[in-house]
Amino acid sequence: MDYIKIPRSFIYKEREDLKDFGVQIPNTINNLLFIILKQQALMGAPGAREIALRCYNNAYYVCTLILLEANDFPELRISDYVDKILEIEKDNKHIDEVCLASMAMASLLLATYDEEKYGSNSEIWKAINYRCTHYQWYHSAATAIFLDMISLQYRFTYPLSNTEFTPRDIIEIIENSTEWDLQVYAEYICERLDFLKDLRQRVHGVDTAIARIKDYQRELCEDNEYNPKKDCFKYADNDPSIRDFTWEDNIRGYYQQSVEALDYYKEHYPKKEENDYKEDTTVTPQAPEVKELLATIRRLESELNYQEKQLVDANSINDRQATHIKELEKQIVQLQNDKSQILERNININYIPEKAFTASGKECFTKAKMGLLIYTIASLTDGPTPIKKQLVSIISTIGGWEETSVNSEMKKAGFNQKDIDDVAKVFSAMPNFASEIKKQIPRKLKSKK
Repeated sequence: MDYIKIPRSFIYKEREDLKDFGVQIPNTINNLLFIILKQQALMGAPGAREIALRCYNNAYYVCTLILLEANDFPELRISDYVDKILEIEKDNKHIDEVCLASMAMASLLLATYDEEKYGSNSEIWKAINYRCTHYQWYHSAATAIFLDMISLQYRFTYPLSNTEFTPRDIIEIIENSTEWDLQVYAEYICERLDFLKDLRQRVHGVDTAIARIKDYQRELCEDNEYNPKKDCFKYADNDPSIRDFTWEDNIRGYYQQSVEALDYYKEHYPKKEENDYKEDTTVTPQAPEVKELLATIRRLESELNYQEKQLVDANSINDRQATHIKELEKQIVQLQNDKSQILERNININYIPEKAFTASGKECFTKAKMGLLIYTIASLTDGPTPIKKQLVSIISTIGGWEETSVNSEMKKAGFNQKDIDDVAKVFSAMPNFASEIKKQIPRKLKSKK
């Protein structure tokens, strides 16, 4: 599988704060990288904090890709990784410098993660070094930041946790991605589910993906009045309009894609009798408490590994160090137990109808009401039954909401009678348009997945 073609959000979850990388913790590689990054001329540009954050996120993304492809000769794909970062950064300023800083940081992070496999004598290190000092950057002033950062001495830092570059939690991806992505990237999703040790988690992941795609199928057929069993569309009686065969073929294509995705998930459904498990490289936090516990566990594991490495190098140990290591081990065991208890809880979150207010506190249109308005306009101009999913970006742009939240609210809430009456009332001065709004058919509230 070519992981570069998988959406970055599937592979790596962006961190929104430099502190999320632990840049403030002394004796860590990210702290040393932060120190030397701040010494570069690039950090004198406006928005330097955001630039630094981009560098860290890019570096961690590249490290995750390399570890995913560890057995498929990633040293031969360095140019692909570089091109991917350049593509991600194409609309930003300081593209070359950010890309080269990101690749230098990735080299140092990997070397700290596994010196033997990714250190300065490795093929990965040498391939990154060559790619970032040749081609378009041969004799370029931009290479100064790469060469300066790559010279960082990293040996006397805490080692990185073995989960540092774990791909993004696949259960979180399934629950938050669009149904379209669940169909297109079914192969990657099933592959990552296969790495989960807990059979119940794997079954839950596949069941959730299947249920969401079935919901998508049902809504696609309802919105477009398509009968897949008879492969026909319902048109209004005595409708003089000419059939849109291109539109019909598109709907059939969308439906067929969903059928193929469902078949793939069912074909790769987790087997209930398994004695051997693959290594679990996916962390699946379910609550803020778990995230805090996992972060503490990673920090304690790093401290423990650091202490053990010092003991091996010095070939000696004193009572204080031994006691400290035992205490750290006990803390890790206790935190892991706490994590397990939290993961076993069933937390029911009651759905609360959405409300929206202006800065002055005046109630205004919610995403659902704005969706109803745009849906009615689309019905009059492009209808009669536009696809709600295609209206999401329009609603998002007008209301200033994120597309994912608009898409979720549209699917979750639909149009209820109160929304229809409220929106029609706002347009009472336009009686004909208000009448069209009132013609919309209420839809029952869909349960939250």
